[in-house]
Amino acid sequence: MKSKFASFLQTHNLIFILLCLTGILGFFLLVIYPNQKRAAALDREIETVRTQIEKQKIFIPMYEQLRRIQKAVKETGTDSLPLQKGKITGAGDTHDIRARIKHAAEESRLAVAAIQPDVETIIGNTGKIRASIIVAGGYSDFRAFLIKLSRELPSIEYTEHMEIRRLADSRQYELLLDIWIIQAST
Repeated sequence: MKSKFASFLQTHNLIFILLCLTGILGFFLLVIYPNQKRAAALDREIETVRTQIEKQKIFIPMYEQLRRIQKAVKETGTDSLPLQKGKITGAGDTHDIRARIKHAAEESRLAVAAIQPDVETIIGNTGKIRASIIVAGGYSDFRAFLIKLSRELPSIEYTEHMEIRRLADSRQYELLLDIWIIQAST
């Protein structure tokens, strides 16, 4: 009788242990695993928000400067930038154009990477010179550069292309600018 009873207890214990293990596994699969997946998704979302916050911190100085400028414009009652009247660039003044662009960049704390007047527009006697400019520096310095450039070269007719790119692994930016300058006839 002991052998039947011992055999029954062993079978009963084995079934009980299997039921407990199944319950623990079921609890893990139904409760813990989905919560872990949700927590991992939340961690990814938190990291995305942190990255966005870091990007916004970069633009805070520029935002504050623009707010000061906007406040000054409201106080003075002017809607636009002052226009400069000046001489029209003479034919063959490409060295003068380069010097003026470099001067505007230096005053704006920007480094000039390239100034390339388009030879075809100079030779073609179209009455306009196309120039490509590449400067690098802080994002907030570009506005000052554009204002100083308009004062240095008041004969700029229009801007054909403007692109700002962030330089790799730095807080520096690069401004690519294509402008058309009115040229006096000789």
